[in-house]
This record gives sequence, C-alpha cells and structure tokens, in this order.
Amino acid sequence: PTQAGSSGGAGTGVSPSYYGGAGGGALQLSVTGQLLLNGLLSANGLAGAGEGSGGGSGGSVSLKVGTLAGSGTVLANGGPGEPIYGGGGGAGGRIGISAITNKFTGLLNAHGGSGFAPGGAGTIYTLSGNTQIPQITLDNGGVPSATNTVLTGFPLSDITITGGARVALGSSPSSIRSLVIGPNSLLTTTLS
Repeated sequence: PTQAGSSGGAGTGVSPSYYGGAGGGALQLSVTGQLLLNGLLSANGLAGAGEGSGGGSGGSVSLKVGTLAGSGTVLANGGPGEPIYGGGGGAGGRIGISAITNKFTGLLNAHGGSGFAPGGAGTIYTLSGNTQIPQITLDNGGVPSATNTVLTGFPLSDITITGGARVALGSSPSSIRSLVIGPNSLLTTTLS
C-alpha cells in the first residue's frame, strides 16, 4: 500500500466549520536488517470536525523488512464521523508487511471509524518466511460496518474476515487457500 487516505465528507455547518476529517498519511519503510518496533506507527484518519461531517479514511503503512520484531502498534484506522449531526466514519486504511522473519507480537489495526454509518474495514496484508502465501485480515474492531470493503485481484491467500467487517469479492479472478469468517461479519461474491 502506498496511498494516503482521503478526507471525510463535508457536513452542514457554516464555513470553515463544515470540513470532514483529514485522511491518514502514507508511510513506507524498507529495512534490510531488523526493524524493532516497540512504539507506534500511525496513519489514522482524523475525526470529522464540522456538523455532520465524515471522518477521514485511514492511510497506509508499508513495511518491507528482513526481520520484524517488537510489541508495538501499527494503525491505519478511519476517523470518527461527527456524532451529533450524523457524520459517517472514515474507512479503514491499508497495512502491508513483508518480512523474511516475523517475530512481531504487537497490534495491527485498520478499523473503520465510528459514526452514524460506521466506516468499512481496512486490510492488513502480511507475508513472511518461505510460505509465499499472504494472510489478508479484515477486522472492524467489533463494529459492524455500514459498507463493504471490496477485495479484488489478490494472489492465492489466506483470508480472515472478522469483527463486523463486510467484504465483497470484486470481479478480478482471485484464489483463496483458507477462509475464516468470524461473528457478525459477512462475505459476498457473484460467482459466474
């Protein structure tokens, strides 16, 4: 993932108080040796500030490392919508981790933001070792999302959909090796 998040939708307030939250940024790190992550890497979207404004969507965090270790936190969450006048939550962003050795025990979150209509889950892509089978996780943190997250054109993968995430498979051919769908979560697809 390489893109920043988008701004939330404008609300109904008077200028300049109607702006939605800013989208999260984009962070890319490439480390040939070990990355010891005990702190916080965040590409969160910001909260909607104006009346009825939406939260910004999460941005992206991309880590390409030899060894990933530590117990820190990586976030690409959507920002909350302005709650009093019905702003929607921003969608979760993208986290991508490619490591030869993955010893990371920390937290990875790409949840949609809260709001009148909660934002859709983002994606967490992890690939490590010699398996060459990525794990794609969509987890909305226990809040059922109001919209689908569309997955399309991914390689043979193990997929987990949980925590209220709603996922729609796009039209590009994709292969799933294993699929786990948790409580209050949904997968839709059109088979041809």
